[in-house]
Amino acid sequence: SQAPKAVKARVGYLPEVPPLYPTMAVGDYVAFAARIRGVDNPAAAAARTLDRVGLGSVRDRIIDNLSKGYRQRVGLAQALVHDPELLVLDEPTSGLDPAQRKEIRDLLLELAAGERTVLLSTHVLAEVEAVCERVIIINGGRLVATDSIAALAQSSHHVRLRVARPEPDLLQRLEALPAVESVSPEREGGLRVVAS
Repeated sequence: SQAPKAVKARVGYLPEVPPLYPTMAVGDYVAFAARIRGVDNPAAAAARTLDRVGLGSVRDRIIDNLSKGYRQRVGLAQALVHDPELLVLDEPTSGLDPAQRKEIRDLLLELAAGERTVLLSTHVLAEVEAVCERVIIINGGRLVATDSIAALAQSSHHVRLRVARPEPDLLQRLEALPAVESVSPEREGGLRVVAS
């Protein structure tokens, strides 16, 4: 981009490990993030954002004294405080317990329902199914599929297998698997397995 500052002003980012200052109070940290982003009235923006992500009651607590779930919310607050058009989240529920995962999922659904695009990077299929409308699958740095979850679930997929010491009945055993549609030998001893 020719204007990186303008682009950054429209993007909020939450890495897998949130960039927190553990000795700061929650409210001070989020206001600090707002000042860095050039937000008018950082304290008011921080207060609004903390209420939005369910941290209003802990705004005066030191970050290091919070549970992992609350620290994750603080990271989300710093990514949201400037009201970005695009929110990029990398494994936002990593390491959280099931109740905390559900809370973060619900919050993400709420955020995505507004005037904002939420881009979620995860390897957890349950997260994708619970939160996402569209899926982009990248393998080895290459785009291999993009569609709605429903369309991807209905399509067939194939993999190539190379087995070092195949059992004599390997093809029949693979074909007997419930989701496997076909198995065919390929050159150099590989197998092409098509599954639904």
